[in-house]
Amino acid sequence: MLNKAHRLTSTSSVESRPVGLANLALWLLFAVVGLTALTLVFVHAPGRIKLIGLYAVVYGLIAGGALGLLARKLRLPSTMRLVVISFLLIAAGEMGIAIESHRVWAAGGWDAFDKSPTGKLAAEVLINPGSPADLRASLQESLDRQHEEFSFPGYLARRVSPLGAWPAPWPTVAWLAEVVLAAAAGCWAFQKQALALNAGGTCD
Repeated sequence: MLNKAHRLTSTSSVESRPVGLANLALWLLFAVVGLTALTLVFVHAPGRIKLIGLYAVVYGLIAGGALGLLARKLRLPSTMRLVVISFLLIAAGEMGIAIESHRVWAAGGWDAFDKSPTGKLAAEVLINPGSPADLRASLQESLDRQHEEFSFPGYLARRVSPLGAWPAPWPTVAWLAEVVLAAAAGCWAFQKQALALNAGGTCD
């Protein structure tokens, strides 16, 4: 009888392992798709609500809570592995917000510059080798300023400009701090949701 019980326990352990891996893979798939959608929503939210620091925390709490709820639905316990994966996913999502926001903002800025008198003049003069050298130099300098302004570091500096002039690399440091803050808040929310399963809670 003991041998039979041992065989049944071993069989149950072997069968539960593929189920656990399948649920983990499903959780990861839904997590990536869901966080991508959430990131795009946060990118296109009105600018007036994008408060530095607070906006990142809100994103982290929503993302972490959703990941934790999904883990409960799939009966995944709150393990260190899931917490680390959640931290990395939320950090990647927060980075994605900044990268996509910069792309949208820079595209709009370049479009406005190309339609401006300076942009139109630069397009005509810089492709003409016979243009006056001083005019070409002046327009090239203006174009270089635009490239610097619309760069990713320029975008980060613009984000913190309402708080004053921040010399490099502090805008980047502030952004990275927001990334860590969002991921930490997300891990807290994840554990609050996922630990309910460990405590014997249900999500029916």
